[in-house]
Amino acid sequence: MFTAVRPRVSERRPLSRFGTVAPDRRGALIEVVTGGAALMAADHLLGDFARGLATLFADVPGLAAQILRTDSWGNADGAVLPEYRDPDGALLLARCLGQPIGIVGIQALPGMPDTAELKRLYVHRGFRGEGFARQLLARAIGDARRLGYREIRLETSERMGDALRLYRLAGFRTVPSYRERPAEIDRHYLSLSLDLG
Repeated sequence: MFTAVRPRVSERRPLSRFGTVAPDRRGALIEVVTGGAALMAADHLLGDFARGLATLFADVPGLAAQILRTDSWGNADGAVLPEYRDPDGALLLARCLGQPIGIVGIQALPGMPDTAELKRLYVHRGFRGEGFARQLLARAIGDARRLGYREIRLETSERMGDALRLYRLAGFRTVPSYRERPAEIDRHYLSLSLDLG
């Protein structure tokens, strides 16, 4: 008989480098980014993400400019920012047939022990509707669980309807705001409990 052993919160395990191997467009290879070419690809996708959000919120004074200042997952040394590195977080890059197609970050949520925050889940427009966002989300949830988090939270908007539907289908529930933000847009704060067993 086999027994599943999951880490207690204090026992964080390192993340595996790769996720699912993809023989075709139905699956993605998902890797943990540490730097180098993968970080450059993640930054390129982050730029696409920021430009899309800036367009989506172009009617909100000052918000588009603020969004466009989000320009890198890395630091000046060419490494991933500490908050997106083991043992507290991860930056995940999805590839399809070798092409970078999606990103998502996981980081510790300041002031909330045992809680991770999902950041900037994004799939390139030409690869949407094929389940890649769902694969990235599932891998991020699994990695947050392996890192020992008991909960994962995120912030989104009604204007991002597809993302909101994806999160709800994955089991995320509405929670009260967990940070101070200007009220210029509708914000949804969501949470998913991570059963560690």
